[in-house]
Amino acid sequence: MVITYRDGWMPILRWALAVVGLALPMIGSGFIGWPFAVGWLVLLVLVWWLRPLAGLDRRGQIASGIAALLALGLLSTIGGFYLMPAVVGWLVLVARRDGQEPRPTL
Repeated sequence: MVITYRDGWMPILRWALAVVGLALPMIGSGFIGWPFAVGWLVLLVLVWWLRPLAGLDRRGQIASGIAALLALGLLSTIGGFYLMPAVVGWLVLVARRDGQEPRPTL
């Protein structure tokens, strides 16, 4: 079975990558960094709730994704590094999207 974007699994995969990316270092550190993980989760829920990129075209979404990667790189010391795989997955979905599929949203 091939999982495609139309199946609805890819948006779930992006969020799963984000949650696992935050959970692994938190568990590995003995839950010392839990305030950072909670802060990132609150930010992710806020972004999901607001969905600020829903009105952008493909070029704008790619530019926003690259800007998000740069911001996460700058914030890597407080956990931003662990969210990069989710942003890269989102960028791949946006880049591979043809004109007939619905836009992936954060």
